[in-house]
Amino acid sequence: MSGFERQQSPLFAKTEDFLVWLFQHTAKFPKQYRHTLTERLERSALEFQRQLGRAVLRKQPGALDEADFELWQMRQLVRLAHGLQVFPARLLEFAFGMMEELGRLVGGCKKGIKT
Repeated sequence: MSGFERQQSPLFAKTEDFLVWLFQHTAKFPKQYRHTLTERLERSALEFQRQLGRAVLRKQPGALDEADFELWQMRQLVRLAHGLQVFPARLLEFAFGMMEELGRLVGGCKKGIKT
């Protein structure tokens, strides 16, 4: 993403920040979860970012619904990681706070398209 896009959209900036944070933490997941939980969580996060690009850059508003689904999927996977004791409570709280903010920004984009 160019510096211009990042300055223009808090949604892109917050998504990038969240993905960097998430990948730094999933890199520390135990080896037994690397090809299951880690891969699915990272793939869902990247798909979330991809769907945002489709919605905003390619003007495909239906992609926002797909982004919402990926955000829901990430929440479920992060919750599972916490249950497996891979994400401590403080990381869970931080991740959910960031995902909640992303959800609000996606919702704002949806409202902006409908008006």
